[in-house]
Formats: sequence, C-alpha cells, structure tokens
Amino acid sequence: MGLALSLVLHELTTNAAKYGALSTEQGLVTVRWSASESGLPDVLRIDWMESGGPAVRPPANPSFGTRLIERSMTKDLQGMATLDFDPAGLRCILELPLNQL
Repeated sequence: MGLALSLVLHELTTNAAKYGALSTEQGLVTVRWSASESGLPDVLRIDWMESGGPAVRPPANPSFGTRLIERSMTKDLQGMATLDFDPAGLRCILELPLNQL
C-alpha cells in the first residue's frame, strides 16, 4: 500500500515539476493531510493544491498519469481520487480508509 500511495504522490510531483506549479519560480504546492476517526470507515485525506503556475487546462483525454492516480487509489487502496483542473492550479483530493494502512 505504501508503494501505491508513493506512486500517486510521485506522479503528482512529477507533473507539477514538468507542467504545473513547480515549473515556475513563483509556483507553490501545498499538501495537507488529515485523519478522520469520527465515523465509519476512518479515512486518511490528502489535499494537494497547486498555485502560481501556468494556467491549468483539463486534458482532452485521460493521460497515463491520471489513470494511474485513479486506478491506484480505487483498486490498490480502496479509496478515491478527485482531480480538479482549476485554471488557477491543479487540486487533488485523495481519500483512503485507514484500515487499509
């Protein structure tokens, strides 16, 4: 499971460096995480937010990276990934059950 989550974060980082916020000097990536233990199932949430980079456009077709993120989160981690191609910066929410860790 560590490998699957590492691949997802590596893909986000690589894309940010090549095309997103980390491709410019002013760009910034903010990563926040939280663990919810109030309900069932308990969930780990990771928020990835890019800003200060080039304008973001949704891809015409799902890329290899997008498919890797979505499949790794759903198939390997029984979680979910939400990608928001906001023109101001990519936003990605990763959620996975804590009982998977």
